[in-house]
Amino acid sequence: MSLRRVFSIVFALTLSLPSLAQDRAAELDATPDANASSTTLAYTVAAFEVKGRWLGEAVLPLRNGDRWTPEKQSEVFAALRGFFDTDDFDPYLFSQAGELGVLYVDVVEDRDEATHTVKLIFRPLRVHLSFAKWGDNLLPIPRSGAATHYAGVPTPLLALRPALGLTYDRAFGTALAAGFHTDLLTLPETLNGRVSQHDPAHLELRFNGAKSFDDFYRSSAGLSYAYRRIGVSLQEFFLGIEYDGVKEPLAGQQHFSDTGGADGGATFKLASHTRLSFNTGYRHARDELADHFTRVRTDTDIQPNRVLIESLLPQPLGGFLRAAVWEDNGWTDHGVGFHQRLAGRVGYAREIALGPNRTIGLEVIGGGGRLWGDAPASRRFFGGNTAGQFLYDDVSESSLRNLPPGPLIRSFGQGEAVGTATGSARGGDAFWHLNVNLTLPIQKWSSPLIPPEDEVRQMLKSGINVSGRNGLIAALKTQGMSRDAAVAEADRTLNEIRPATEFIIDEANLYSVKPLLMFDAGGLMGAGDNATWFAVGGGFQLTIVTAKFELGYMHTLSGPTTGDPGNFFLRLVFQNLF
Repeated sequence: MSLRRVFSIVFALTLSLPSLAQDRAAELDATPDANASSTTLAYTVAAFEVKGRWLGEAVLPLRNGDRWTPEKQSEVFAALRGFFDTDDFDPYLFSQAGELGVLYVDVVEDRDEATHTVKLIFRPLRVHLSFAKWGDNLLPIPRSGAATHYAGVPTPLLALRPALGLTYDRAFGTALAAGFHTDLLTLPETLNGRVSQHDPAHLELRFNGAKSFDDFYRSSAGLSYAYRRIGVSLQEFFLGIEYDGVKEPLAGQQHFSDTGGADGGATFKLASHTRLSFNTGYRHARDELADHFTRVRTDTDIQPNRVLIESLLPQPLGGFLRAAVWEDNGWTDHGVGFHQRLAGRVGYAREIALGPNRTIGLEVIGGGGRLWGDAPASRRFFGGNTAGQFLYDDVSESSLRNLPPGPLIRSFGQGEAVGTATGSARGGDAFWHLNVNLTLPIQKWSSPLIPPEDEVRQMLKSGINVSGRNGLIAALKTQGMSRDAAVAEADRTLNEIRPATEFIIDEANLYSVKPLLMFDAGGLMGAGDNATWFAVGGGFQLTIVTAKFELGYMHTLSGPTTGDPGNFFLRLVFQNLF
């Protein structure tokens, strides 16, 4: 007979504070299950196993033949707590990822009544909540419930936080993608197996790249100094330098571009659940458009600006909202002259619950743009598929830093949707688009991230509302707040992430396979013709532990197709590797 029991719950707020460590020591005292019968406690341990990530050797004060008594339970749980929830790594994880976590131990007992023995499976589980990336709390991204033994994670993986991927688009081809994001101020210590205390200052190096088998590529790199804090109105300011290099298809031609420059910005907390990021800077772009007969080179000085707003919407609407406005001013050589571009996008995502761990996923994105003045073809608007994901990408990635290239029409390859049936390399001077994704649940093809027992889920929520609140208060006090101010800010902050808490605990899946329905509409104006497209398609979405896979096909219902009316696309991403 198998029986699942939860020993205790512990809160781990990833901050580096001696006073917090003392508070947590009192909170983490484990107590045996008072409801367990003495007969159960007298069982003899026949076998036991610990399941987790990057375990190495989990040494427990438990041997086959030991009696499974309340005292032994407390001893084993204390050892597991110390193994998975070390103070040394807490401040590093909060500083680097802006996360807090809740850890609890789930124990499955398989009893043999005939021999009066028990086999034990210990499953320390951890739920991660992000203060820095709100969308990660509500979107169906890869995530694991298994607790990580951070001391066992390879130091390059811990220091670089890599992401890997594979994509396909009929224009760009099949491409391998990779990226990393590291803090140079903590990198030497991390690579030597040590972790530093929490520091709001960061010197961050980022790289993302993709290389297709058709000889196209994208690359983006940046180095920035950032000062980041939680619980204040000015949450971050930064200064940095950026480089983007691409060789990509564009309206039947090849587009080469090298763009470099500097920018700065800040993130402000506007209100509960809402924050705003602002960026401005300078860039220089060297572009070349080439076909079989001609090559056109241009140099453009650019002054870009961006405002981005994110919000966790309260119930009953719920979900994650992201909106951005881009504006840039360009001065191009060779007599092209001055031009100005303006574009905006709004995206909304929500998982609509039908039952336990059965949700309909809804994503809606809309946007448009306008160009004034005389711009080179490389800076005009072209439609088609895109490598970026507006709702999912980090605000520092090039897909969100750069102004959108045109309408998102996924029945075309990248840069293939132009204003005439025969194709035009000139591009449009205005665009609009509306895109909808709908994923449908199939219960047999999914498994909950958190065990479905009400007791387990309620304990996790209580851990955040009680222990989490105490830990966050202590953390904010070390940033200079008075106790009253820290209490008020902790309550506001926890209210901000409460919708995410409930989603991850109640609805998130360890793995799921969902049918995917898609609809696109968009238009491109200028270049002598106006074009409007409507497209529909389907596919499926697989999310499992650390990987997300999407495969789909979109078919153009109306509008100039310049060839094949359909486009297959594929996206496979590995992230949250530890």
